[in-house]
Amino acid sequence: AAYAGAPNCSPSRAALLTGRAPFRTGVYDFLSKRSGSMHLAAGETTIAALLRASGYQTLHLGKWHLSRRGAGHGFAPPHFGFDHSNESYAPAS
Repeated sequence: AAYAGAPNCSPSRAALLTGRAPFRTGVYDFLSKRSGSMHLAAGETTIAALLRASGYQTLHLGKWHLSRRGAGHGFAPPHFGFDHSNESYAPAS
């Protein structure tokens, strides 16, 4: 049985948040300076958005790695239903 949506961080994170296969979310590899414009698609519904719509407050902590805002690609955690976030784009190491 599988326990992760992909063998690396960004697509696994996209799968966890959306419940969809990574290639359907727009994130099919880890995000780096060489990733081009790859990012979590704007129209994706996340568990955070569903929880917020049900009255919960939502929080994102840790690395985001589902967009490259500094390069103008993708959206920050609040776009996907997070009320609060540290919006970390720092590398994992």
